[in-house]
Amino acid sequence: MRSAATNRCSTSSPKRLAAGSIRVSGEIRDNDLCLRVYNDGPALPASVQAQHTGIGLRNLRTRLQILYGSNFSLHIQDAAGGGVEVVVTLPFQKS
Repeated sequence: MRSAATNRCSTSSPKRLAAGSIRVSGEIRDNDLCLRVYNDGPALPASVQAQHTGIGLRNLRTRLQILYGSNFSLHIQDAAGGGVEVVVTLPFQKS
């Protein structure tokens, strides 16, 4: 998730004058851990939104596949009201 947040910070508009914000949250739903990273930067370019491409996203998806096989989901989307949200859902096991 750090790479998702870092990637969004480094690719945000360089002309932005005010500081931005990042919000990270997590919750357990049923047997899943749902992690969300939100940033209030510009909306996603259409190419990223449609294809979910980019080195950071590709690396994150590869790491998740190695760790969880097909038992995860990764979504990146424009957030309601502006900004971008990355949502990762992973299997959760209580220890």
